[in-house]
Amino acid sequence: VVGFHLQEAGHDLGRADTRALALALARDAHHKAQGGGSGGDVAAAVLGGSLRFSTGNDPIVLPHPSWLHVGFVDVGAPAHTASFVRRVQSAAAADPTAYARAIDLLTAASHEFLAGYTREREPGIAAIRTATTQHNLGLAALQALSGAPILPPAITTVTDLAHTLGLAAKPTGAGGGDLVVVFAASQAELDSF
Repeated sequence: VVGFHLQEAGHDLGRADTRALALALARDAHHKAQGGGSGGDVAAAVLGGSLRFSTGNDPIVLPHPSWLHVGFVDVGAPAHTASFVRRVQSAAAADPTAYARAIDLLTAASHEFLAGYTREREPGIAAIRTATTQHNLGLAALQALSGAPILPPAITTVTDLAHTLGLAAKPTGAGGGDLVVVFAASQAELDSF
C-alpha cells in the first residue's frame, strides 16, 4: 500500500532512498495499527529477500544459502497480532522474569538461526532445526504466560510433523493461525513434506 502511494506521488520504487522511505512509513503505520512488534515482517514485505533484522537497526539483506529450501503451510485464518501484543505486554508487566526467560529463548533462537544460515548444508540445517525448536519453545512460554493463542493445534501439528521428518518449522509473524515456514536441506525433503 505504501509503495503504491509513493509511486502515485512520483517516487521511483527502484531507488534505495524510496525503499527506505517506504519502510519508514510502513513501520510507523504497522506500529500504530498493532501497538508494537518488531516490524521485521514489514521490512521483509517492503525489501523482499532474506533479511537480518533487529529492532532499532536497519535491515541487512543476506544472500540465501543455495542448499536451503523453504516452503509455507497455510494453517488457517490470520491471527490478530494486535490482541496478542497487548496480552503479552500485560503479562510481561505482571511477570517480568517469566517474560525475560521467553525473550531469551527467542533471542537465542535468532542467533542460532543466523549462524545456521551462514554455514554449509549439514551444520547449517542442524543449527536451523535447533533454532526453530528454541523459537517454538519461546513462543510456547509467551503463550503460557499471556494466554494468547500463539501456538494453536493447527500450528503445532505442522511443526511437530516437520520435526519428526527431520525438517525445521516455525510460525511466521506472531503465530496464532497464519503461516508456518518449513526449512529443508533439499527440495525433495520439502516436496515429501
